[in-house]
This record gives sequence, structure tokens and C-alpha cells, in this order.
Amino acid sequence: MIADTNDACFVISALPTMTVFDKNNLRVQFALEHDSTDPQSLSITLTATNGSALAIQDFVFQAAVPKVKVAVLPISRLHSACY
Repeated sequence: MIADTNDACFVISALPTMTVFDKNNLRVQFALEHDSTDPQSLSITLTATNGSALAIQDFVFQAAVPKVKVAVLPISRLHSACY
């Protein structure tokens, strides 16, 4: 993927999406992306999919990371409708 921002062209390297949890009709996947303008930067997008007939309420995901600089953006929603 190539993006053009303010006449500075940079490449975002998409790494394979990986399934990190798949149990009881709940699948959690990470999509990873590197920004070539900052080799120390890695964006991780989490996607949680509910494959059951019932909605999941108050879904909370907690991550433990080593001592690094981390920016965590707010989640899009706390519940997942049935798929």
C-alpha cells in the first residue's frame, strides 16, 4: 500500500493478519502494519468477531506489552452482535 501525504510519498508495509484467539465462537485477529517513515513504529489493529447466535456484552481486551512507547486508541464499541 502506498500513501501520499503532503507531497511526501511513503510506503506502509502490510504484514499478514494473524488469528491470536479462536475459541467459543469468538475470534480475535491482529492486522499489523509498518510505516516506512518510522521503522520503530508498528500499528496493530484488533478485530474481534462473534460467531455465536448470542450478542457479547461488555467485551474488554487487555494487552501486556514490554517497556515501550505505546499509544492506545479507544475501542469502537463494547458489544458485538451475533454474526
